[in-house]
Amino acid sequence: MNAEKLLYALGDIGDDLIEQAEDRRPARRTALKWTAAAAGLLLAAGLGIWGVRLLPFFGGATAGAGGEGAESGSSVFMSYGGPVFPLDVLEETPGLSASRELLYDFSPWDPVWVSNEQQLAGRNDLTPEERREYEEDLQRWFPEGGDEQTSTDLLVTDRYTLENSSGQEAAVTAVYPFTGSFQNLSELTPEILTNGRGAGAELLAGGYSGGFAGAVGGEEDSEERLNLQNLDSWVGYWNLLKSGEYREDALREKDFGQLPVTVYKFDAWSAPHEEYPAATQAISFTVDAEKTRVLTYGFEGLEWDSDTGFQRHSYFVPDGMRRSTETKLLAVVGEDIGQYALQGYQNGGCEAGEEIDGVSCTVTRYESTLRELLESLTEEYLREYTDDSRGKIVEQQRIFDLYVDAEEELLRRYGLLSENGAERYDTGRLEDVISETGSQQRVFYQAFKVKIPAGGSTVVTARMTKYASYDFYCSGSENRGIYGYDMVTQLGSGLAFGQIEAQLLHTEQLEIVRQNYGFDLGSGITRVSIDPAQQHCYLEVRRAQRGD
Repeated sequence: MNAEKLLYALGDIGDDLIEQAEDRRPARRTALKWTAAAAGLLLAAGLGIWGVRLLPFFGGATAGAGGEGAESGSSVFMSYGGPVFPLDVLEETPGLSASRELLYDFSPWDPVWVSNEQQLAGRNDLTPEERREYEEDLQRWFPEGGDEQTSTDLLVTDRYTLENSSGQEAAVTAVYPFTGSFQNLSELTPEILTNGRGAGAELLAGGYSGGFAGAVGGEEDSEERLNLQNLDSWVGYWNLLKSGEYREDALREKDFGQLPVTVYKFDAWSAPHEEYPAATQAISFTVDAEKTRVLTYGFEGLEWDSDTGFQRHSYFVPDGMRRSTETKLLAVVGEDIGQYALQGYQNGGCEAGEEIDGVSCTVTRYESTLRELLESLTEEYLREYTDDSRGKIVEQQRIFDLYVDAEEELLRRYGLLSENGAERYDTGRLEDVISETGSQQRVFYQAFKVKIPAGGSTVVTARMTKYASYDFYCSGSENRGIYGYDMVTQLGSGLAFGQIEAQLLHTEQLEIVRQNYGFDLGSGITRVSIDPAQQHCYLEVRRAQRGD
């Protein structure tokens, strides 16, 4: 028998807490007949709303420039903030040239006094009881009424002068890439201006940019794919973007079709919670893995036998006290599950001999589509389980649509709806898909129209917050307290840059540790020119000691 039994922790989980029984690795899934065809929809969708031909040139340098490790002296940090990318245009435009100026503003490093009241006002996620406890903690931690806080964020102004030497106006579609995730999108999305005015940029999202590793580490895309493995250097982004396929996919209009699902909804529960506080209900059935995929939401336990097709999904019966969603859904893709059995248990172990009576519910079966289901559950999840930044995604239709697109892409590329998905998503838990879609790192694009007059120029400006790369303090690393910021000159862009300059602003709080720009704070050199052929520039700094 090749059986597996899992019991999940409640709440918004990251790396799952797993209780194993027998063999951890189930037999590899067999693709449903519609999977390959559905995946092809994305590839055949064309270039979507922009309707332009992508340039075949994405690298801007020799093939080996980004594949042989970081520049000499550059660090590989445990948490990587990603590089600042260059602007690009999608059309071949004779006579178009560009210069680039980067301003690095370190004013967020200046100390700012934050009162306890301000700290408390920013915690809208707390219950009244948690709020009272947090207020007491703040008074104990900061008896002076507040604390002096600083940031390691960098404010970047990335300015381009596009010059048109031809005799006619050039109208182009520009794209500006940046790294981040849906959960920090509101903080990291660049503001795009053309000649000082809002460019009306439209946001586009690439897929998950990283790979996977085994349970205890290992190589990316190793045989066992249980943990997420984010990119950790500019070289990773070179390998991701150099062929152009990643960006081409991001710019396509997504059309996955309307995949039918059969949904079983569980509610109106009854259980003897006085005697069994962890009373559990399980649904069991047998399916043909070649014809059926089962997705769940709100379920905490799973037991399956990949040899026989037996599955048992379970959840703690809601009691109004446990912090767990009361939405319990089982969604079937492909052939329906047919006959099923419901059984109550003393607890989530669902062990033989621990069956109990008095556990009941109402099961409602209805037909829907995967898209409709994901939209409904995503809205509920983001409102219930996440902070304000992700909760606000629901109010922004464009971003919400991109979020759900990314969920469906994850399911089809790495989840149960793929031919060779990652073991991380073998259980079909939609909570995992929704949550990790928000936190996974990816490259986003701001796309907008630009006109450059004949014989004239247009200034395009991107202003953004950039997170630092760093090592965790608990790691014991020699790089603790050092923060890195990367920039690439040509990766992902076919523009010919005749001149690139960089300048540091508000440097009073920092000390340069490593760099390849040529800045010299001691000599007052805060503005430098960069050779456009130099692919990667790095700046690694730490906070200057008070009194320096």
